[in-house]
Amino acid sequence: MFIEKIYLNNFRNHENINLEFNKFCPINIIIAPNGTGKSNLLEAIYYLSYLRPFRNVSDAELIKKGSNSFSLAGKFIKNNISTDINIKYSKTKEILLNNKKIKKHSEILGLIITVLFCNDDIFIINGNPLLRRRFFDMFISILDKTYLFALKKYQVIIKQRNYILKNNTNFDMLDVYDFQLSQCIEYITKKRIEIVQIVSSLFQQIYQEIGCFKDKTKIIFQSSLQSDNKDEILKKLKELRKKDIENGFTSFGSHKDSYLFLLNGINFSKYASFGQTRLASLVLKLAQIEIFEKNLKINPILLLDDVVLELDLERQKRFISFLSKKTKQMFITITDEEKFNFFNSNKEFINKIEL
Repeated sequence: MFIEKIYLNNFRNHENINLEFNKFCPINIIIAPNGTGKSNLLEAIYYLSYLRPFRNVSDAELIKKGSNSFSLAGKFIKNNISTDINIKYSKTKEILLNNKKIKKHSEILGLIITVLFCNDDIFIINGNPLLRRRFFDMFISILDKTYLFALKKYQVIIKQRNYILKNNTNFDMLDVYDFQLSQCIEYITKKRIEIVQIVSSLFQQIYQEIGCFKDKTKIIFQSSLQSDNKDEILKKLKELRKKDIENGFTSFGSHKDSYLFLLNGINFSKYASFGQTRLASLVLKLAQIEIFEKNLKINPILLLDDVVLELDLERQKRFISFLSKKTKQMFITITDEEKFNFFNSNKEFINKIEL
């Protein structure tokens, strides 16, 4: 998979950018000082893939100052088939897939696969549990649309259930909601357990390969209801109902599940150095790429936002060498070409983009 063309209009700090990429030069290095919009180009590619920015901002905040809308367009090639995506945002979002208007984001999710490496990835390892849930939810949703629908249904039911709990009304509906929740939670939990087992094994293998460490790593999934059986889940929800009524919200469920990253049996956030945690955040994405390749038969487009230079030269080489085998196209942002000597021997495969 690769992107052949991209067009940005009034997106972030870019007024008009029109770029074409050569599939025979798979490595695209974006060179520019900080603050000139390197990351914004990566964000545009990411947005075309997932219909949302990779940073925690609203769509309205993506509009260039002084404008009232932004537009993005991209032409992607997958298995020799061309896909055109056009997006315009002005208070509302209009999405065209091959010149046909779409209404549901799920129609695009999984169509174009990109994997982003950025500095904030470190918080997936040692930050708020919500960030880990979001990462795995997006990951599983790309692999399994049924999971996406179950998750969306779950979120709607939780909102309805919490309304009843907060307002002390229509308690007779709780039996209905709890039955529906138990079915959603069963599927969500089974898929979360399944993906963690696969990722954890790959994570250990790649962490040792890239880092040359003998440390033992493990990823653990912790279910707040401690079950993946709908009958047991329903029983637990009913047992906790009195507590939920007192609290005014649903205290257990898929929204309270957590993931732990362990280094030699201890939580990364308590034991690992910054360098080990940074490496872990990169390795997590490498494991994700492996799974996309195996399950979807796709080599995703890779977006690397100022993360490569944090590795020493040897790990830099192993990291990029690993990536080069797994993709047909990658975009790397750097501020100083002189510091990125690894590619000097691979110039025929490199396209330099200067902003």
